[in-house]
Amino acid sequence: MEMFAKLVFDSIAQPLTAGVRGSSESRQMVLRCEDIDAHVRISSNPPVILGQLMQRTVHSFISGVRIGLIHDGKQIETTITDRLGEFRFGVAPHGDIRLQADLPGARKFIADFNVSEKEGFQQ
Repeated sequence: MEMFAKLVFDSIAQPLTAGVRGSSESRQMVLRCEDIDAHVRISSNPPVILGQLMQRTVHSFISGVRIGLIHDGKQIETTITDRLGEFRFGVAPHGDIRLQADLPGARKFIADFNVSEKEGFQQ
């Protein structure tokens, strides 16, 4: 069963703190569907995507699941979440991105978002 996440928090949409100049080195997002949250951070220097999968209802990490990074319809990297549900992709291409995690019970967590040119890099 495919479960499509929606964006519930995006640091880009937040106003800058008064007195702070420039922008942050990273973007933070929370993507949510049913009882699953993906906390995602996109860093531009170096360009990486870090994240953590969590089950909200029981406050537990989702470990040992395969998660893929899809760009322009092609899977460009995959990894397995660690014991804390954390994952890391060593690339952050700009454009439309999809995270897809294969969860227990034949469920798929799917999260679509966009990475701007200044956040990512062109492959």
